[in-house]
Amino acid sequence: MLNLKNKDKMDWRWMKYMAAKNDNHKNLLAGVKNRAAGAVFDAVCILVNFLPEKLLAGTGSLLGKIGYILGVRRETARDNMEKALDELDAKEIDSRLKGCYKHLGQAAIEFLLLKSKQGSLRRHFDITGEEYIESARNMSESGGVIIYTAHLGNWEWMGCLISELGYPVTAIARTHKRAAINERINKLRESHGVDLVDRKKGIKDSIKALNKGDLLIIIGDQHASKGLPMDFFGRPASVHRGAVKMAARYDVPIVPAFSIRSGFARYRLEIKPALKVPKDLDLETEKEWLKRLLRITEEQIAENPEQWLWLHRRWKV
Repeated sequence: MLNLKNKDKMDWRWMKYMAAKNDNHKNLLAGVKNRAAGAVFDAVCILVNFLPEKLLAGTGSLLGKIGYILGVRRETARDNMEKALDELDAKEIDSRLKGCYKHLGQAAIEFLLLKSKQGSLRRHFDITGEEYIESARNMSESGGVIIYTAHLGNWEWMGCLISELGYPVTAIARTHKRAAINERINKLRESHGVDLVDRKKGIKDSIKALNKGDLLIIIGDQHASKGLPMDFFGRPASVHRGAVKMAARYDVPIVPAFSIRSGFARYRLEIKPALKVPKDLDLETEKEWLKRLLRITEEQIAENPEQWLWLHRRWKV
């Protein structure tokens, strides 16, 4: 019996040792992959910022075409577009879908260009409605304002541009699963004066940003795991509640704003009049204000269908 006990103890120790060894190998491999991903990102970023913009426009288009040919979420994008834009026939859907991939390929290149665009984004934009930001700040005791936008046009450049215009900007951002890539993406954003709040942990930091007078950028067009079910393009979707609830609770206005592509590295920043959500907010009133934001977003997407992120699995309800 004693020998059996000793054997069991040795077997357990051996299993524990092998498990730890396996974990070490996995961690080592993950570390190598992470460093390699960071090195590739750095090399591509340097190359992109060295090449002329005319060549980069074609490179971005080619990158999008490759994504389309390889079928990167193509069926999801097609299904989303067909059901949301049911007035379009199959040929029109196909044309706009290819345009969407081209736009996303160019937007990826443009994001890397942030490395060499500090202080010079303004010349890439035509701006309408900047006075609505000023009036919204005057409506807010702290000066804080929620900038509500969508994954339309170039939302990354938009936040950096608003910071370049002299406004304090905080953006709620998703964390990339690859740490080295996440670090570099955030470094590019921060190099343009944009403070960042982690989407999953950042409620307190978002409130602090509003209380100190920042413009808090919220991208509210994607699926919300704990949102309100509402119609978006006529189909049930789960909608983020944060913008409306924060606007009511902390008495700050919401300013919808969207960047719309007019060419490679050329955009229009369209800023809409401020929305002032009442402080006494019951569920039905909340839905009415969310509906207003959804309708504004739908209008912008319908006018520029190639520029929205159709690849996202938006309708999960």
